[in-house]
Parts: sequence; structure tokens; C-alpha cells
Amino acid sequence: MRKTLSFLAGLFVGAFGGYLAGLLLAPRSGEETRQDLSDRAIVLRERAEETADRVIHEIQIARQGAPEIVAEAADITEAGEEGQPAEAPTPAPDAPEEAGN
Repeated sequence: MRKTLSFLAGLFVGAFGGYLAGLLLAPRSGEETRQDLSDRAIVLRERAEETADRVIHEIQIARQGAPEIVAEAADITEAGEEGQPAEAPTPAPDAPEEAGN
């Protein structure tokens, strides 16, 4: 996982550096290039804000479901310690079915 994140970070930095070099070396006036960079920075900031809002929303949803998952895991653990067969947890409504079914 760590190698993947490092690779993706390097890929992003390299792509951004190439993009920036292309913009700076393009045959346009300095003012046109600065305006283009400014416009793109605004769009990038808006996209980052939207992504952050989506992530925060997903985290809030996960937090709401966490107590139920913890209680279910505790029930399964207790049943296993008592030597009783544990009931299989019910899958989430959007969980994919197993291939064997």
C-alpha cells in the first residue's frame, strides 16, 4: 500500500511538473500564461474543495455505521468464545454477492 501511494505521488508530481514546464515554455505572452495558470488554479481549488466535501460526507456515513459493526463483531466474538456457532453477519444492501452463490 505504501509503495502504491509513493508511486502515485511521484506520478502526480512528475505529471504536474511536465504540465507546468509545458505551460512556461509555450509560445505565449507572460500575461496570457499567468492568466491561464490563475484560471486553472481556481478550477483545481474548486475541485479539491468538492472532493474534500465528498470525503467528509463519506467519513460521516462510515462513522454512523461503525457502532453497529462493532456491536455485531462483539456478538460474534462472544458467541465464538461460548462455543456456539456464530451467526453470519448480514451483508450490506450494496455489498456484492459471492461468486459461489
